[in-house]
Amino acid sequence: MTAPAGIDRPLSITEIVDRSVTLAVRRWSLLTVLFLIYVVAKDIAVAISPPTIPTSVLAGYAVNAVVGPLVYPAAVLTTAPTLVPPLPVVLRSAAARYGASFIGLVLNFAIVVVALVAGIAVVSPAVIAFIPNGFARGLGFGIGGIVVMILLLPGPLLFGQILYPIIVLESRSPWKAMCIAFRRVRSAGFRRAWQLGLTLIAFDYLPTFVLNLASNQVIRLTHASVLAYVARPLAEGSTMVSSMVIATVIWAEMCVRYEGSDIEAALGRADQAPFENGSASSVASSSAGSA
Repeated sequence: MTAPAGIDRPLSITEIVDRSVTLAVRRWSLLTVLFLIYVVAKDIAVAISPPTIPTSVLAGYAVNAVVGPLVYPAAVLTTAPTLVPPLPVVLRSAAARYGASFIGLVLNFAIVVVALVAGIAVVSPAVIAFIPNGFARGLGFGIGGIVVMILLLPGPLLFGQILYPIIVLESRSPWKAMCIAFRRVRSAGFRRAWQLGLTLIAFDYLPTFVLNLASNQVIRLTHASVLAYVARPLAEGSTMVSSMVIATVIWAEMCVRYEGSDIEAALGRADQAPFENGSASSVASSSAGSA
């Protein structure tokens, strides 16, 4: 039996990043299709919505809520198997998990929001008590918020992101997946969970930052402001896909590191269960992009 994402032993953070990049490069064709699904949906939503900032933001959230539960599990199913499955199999299997994935998306959002609210609750009393009114207080809120987010957000983000591989690859309900994710994050300890969470944040925001920076430079040089409407969906789509690739690799590594005697069953489900509805043979027959 082969391990999902090629993970059969505990890895360092550097090895997790290296494995994630390797898988993304080897499976770029399927991941690009998933990326384009989101980009096209986002562009259509922006095009038909009124040109106001609140409406545009709401359109973005709506697209994420509708398309995310399909793209997220599809990216997981593309990353985990030893042999890359055909696109129809991936989409069909992802669609079968749409409802559970949607609940996972809501839970993930709620977890991050709770963490942010907790951070604000920690920072606000201290800033109000020790910093006088004016610019210094605003600066204190800004610096304090950044520090608290760096300290508190990585763990909850890790918790929320590994929900998807657990739901999809271990065939768990969203509620059971939360219990499993909590156990694994707790087993990792604060330091490692924080490091893994920071790695996820880098994969979440680095593609967005790089693409937005590049597009802003091109717009400044060419004055083609229409590129702004293309660049943002491209950045967001790449973030959706890249974050699921590394979340899947982290899930597999955490299974190996913390699950003990349960690892064989977990890895077996990851390679077989997602495509067991009459599609396993088609997956096994495809060797393109083999990890």
